[in-house]
Amino acid sequence: MLGQIRRLDGVVESLLGMVQPIRLQLETVMVQDWLASLLDPAVLPPGAPAPQLRVPDAPLQWMLDPQQLGRAVHNLLRNALQHADAGSAVTLEASARDGLLQLQVSNRGAAIADAIASQLFEPFVSGRADGNGLGLALVREIARAHGGQVRYAH
Repeated sequence: MLGQIRRLDGVVESLLGMVQPIRLQLETVMVQDWLASLLDPAVLPPGAPAPQLRVPDAPLQWMLDPQQLGRAVHNLLRNALQHADAGSAVTLEASARDGLLQLQVSNRGAAIADAIASQLFEPFVSGRADGNGLGLALVREIARAHGGQVRYAH
């Protein structure tokens, strides 16, 4: 029952995120600490293995909305965990390149069909029968609000 409530809450939150403009509350964050807080087992899906975190040794500060971008990272992690091969690791990596913050979520799993991959970040497109296709669309909107982009690669 609690799982269904969480799922419905996520659907409503995603729908609201798609119809309301995303208002960023920018602040300077220490990227390493912020990402580590996103991997707290209390905020990950129940029973999910802890993703591996790869960050630069040198302190990395960035101006971003930690709540909104955290929501996007959680959506990416949730998808990566759901589609990872059994027993394989999911990795969250951060780096700064050419004046941009790059966040990468990766896993080992089957490739997404080309027909779906080309529309993966569009609303209501899902590779799962029980998916609603809102999570990754919201990721795209949050990335755009930050002046960034999101893409899928296999």
